[in-house]
Amino acid sequence: IIVTAFFAWLIYYFTLPKLSFAAPSFWCNLVVVLGVLAACIGLACLDEVSLMPAGIIALVACGLILILAIGAFVGSALCSSSTYNRRLVVEDTTFQNEFTNVDWNRVPQIDKDSSNILGNRKMGTLTNEVSQFNVMNEYTIINFNNSPVRVSPLGYAGFFKYLNNKYKGIPGYIKVNGVTKEAEYVELEKGMNYSPSAYFSKDLKRYLRKNFKTVSFGEFSFEIDDSGNPYWIIPTYKYNAGIGGAKTPTGCIVLDAVSGEVNKYDIDDIPEWIDAALDPNIVVDMIDSRGKFKNGFWNSK
Repeated sequence: IIVTAFFAWLIYYFTLPKLSFAAPSFWCNLVVVLGVLAACIGLACLDEVSLMPAGIIALVACGLILILAIGAFVGSALCSSSTYNRRLVVEDTTFQNEFTNVDWNRVPQIDKDSSNILGNRKMGTLTNEVSQFNVMNEYTIINFNNSPVRVSPLGYAGFFKYLNNKYKGIPGYIKVNGVTKEAEYVELEKGMNYSPSAYFSKDLKRYLRKNFKTVSFGEFSFEIDDSGNPYWIIPTYKYNAGIGGAKTPTGCIVLDAVSGEVNKYDIDDIPEWIDAALDPNIVVDMIDSRGKFKNGFWNSK
């Protein structure tokens, strides 16, 4: 029991699974833990007459695998095509009323890869930071004071660099103007403490999982508000079919990268300054499913 409990703690600490019956990772980790328990009991009973306890636990683990398989099948598009189709609500509109004259000063002229090159060049000029930090490949495109910019934070350049700088945090971020193509380093008054490049309690996902044990996280993005304050935006979603099926956005979590303050918003209450509030992969899947499964699964074939 002690060995199994320690192993279960290791799995939870390193994989940070969502504690929900609808999440496939929850069932997979539970099966692994039961397998370890069965193995430990089996080894302890090698000199005994009966291995029944280990066999019972192994059967329970097999039963959980069966539940996972059935749940995944029920949650697939084959069984739940109507659920996949209903995730997106389509409204009729007149498109010509939606378009206005284009302001070319608000249209980005460079893509993420070009912004990455400009940001790395700017980073090379920062003699105090370049030995301790690197630029993370985020470069989220946002609307900053009516101008398209891409922003990306600095990140710790390894474990020992984190130990050297963990008390003062990450000093700033790179901002690339999408129109003028100018890269700017923004130094913060207080360093960012929470980041995917940090470790232990300051690791972004670990800190989020500590506060939201049953929430599903989408693709993280880095943004700044209209005053230039840094935030991590974490889209949230739920499963609408079986185990792991029909992901649907529910809102987002906004985490202050400096203080660690978190706010969770429903999809209708998301602040307007946030641009990457939804996971793009889930949104594209919803759009595809709306057309693909409109008349059921087999008609999509």
